[in-house]
Amino acid sequence: MKTGETKDAHIHLSLTDLKIIKALRNGRKPLADVADEVGLTLSTLRRRVQRMQEDNAIQIICLVDPFLIKGHSSAFIGFKFEPDKIHQGAKQIENLKGIVLSALVSGSYDAMAIAMFNEEFTFQQFIMDEVLKLEGLVGIETSLAIEGGENYQLRYVL
Repeated sequence: MKTGETKDAHIHLSLTDLKIIKALRNGRKPLADVADEVGLTLSTLRRRVQRMQEDNAIQIICLVDPFLIKGHSSAFIGFKFEPDKIHQGAKQIENLKGIVLSALVSGSYDAMAIAMFNEEFTFQQFIMDEVLKLEGLVGIETSLAIEGGENYQLRYVL
């Protein structure tokens, strides 16, 4: 689901579904091992995983640690828009080069995002070529990530 779109109903995930999701944190773990871990048959597990994928509740993807890849960095960015441009601005953010994820938020900002940079697409290029073209942008605040824990894993977007 894209920013600004709504769904009529949330997807119901059972406690078993949540156990499956936790067990799939390592997306390379064999499904037979996951089935054993959560106490399901392999065929039942496959059906549940397929249903959750079809419902867009889960994706099994590859993540990277930008701190371990030479020349890469990331930042957390807060965006403030003119009141009548908030939804439009949030939609624009998700399409900017380098954006890993974005969301409308409550608090001091209207939207927050995580962006990734490298030697070919720098933070300066991101600001000059991407951010400054956002319609209705009032301000931004950026915090460059300087160190990440073992769970700091991002989708590779560059």
